[in-house]
Amino acid sequence: MASPSASREFLRSQFGNVFQILPEGHDKALKQAFYSTAATLFVVLACLAAVAVYHILLPFLRPLLWALLCGTVLFPLKYRLVTTSRQWLSGLRKSGTPLILGTVLLPVTMADSVVTRGATIVQCYVVPLAVVAVLLPALYFLIYIWLGQAFLDTLLAIFSFFDNVVGYFHAFWVRFL
Repeated sequence: MASPSASREFLRSQFGNVFQILPEGHDKALKQAFYSTAATLFVVLACLAAVAVYHILLPFLRPLLWALLCGTVLFPLKYRLVTTSRQWLSGLRKSGTPLILGTVLLPVTMADSVVTRGATIVQCYVVPLAVVAVLLPALYFLIYIWLGQAFLDTLLAIFSFFDNVVGYFHAFWVRFL
């Protein structure tokens, strides 16, 4: 029967023997090399798994992308439509208005709501809107009327300069040089 210390020697990792072979101070570099190798192997396996998943989902990729696109665009619209219609129906219920009358008056109600929201936006942003309303015509006058001729003259001078530079490299001079 084998002694307990012999069985423990068998269960002990052989990796410790590698550290005994190495000179002093090199065990840290060896551990770092093993960690780097393990990390690289993990990244390669993750990339291979991603490619495998891509190949598995390839037949379903176009429908999945369409579902993602339509869901991204249509879900907020649907959510807004549902909440607005629920608010409208609850408002009809609270006021006791019949559904047919509420449906007939819906365009008028919507126009009133749009005008009210527009008025609140204008009231909140009256100063920036006034600045934009004054600056846009001023910029138009400055750029197109006052600076327009000077800008066109400068542009014409630049183009004629480049035309003269290119003219110096006529075929005769290129062959001569």
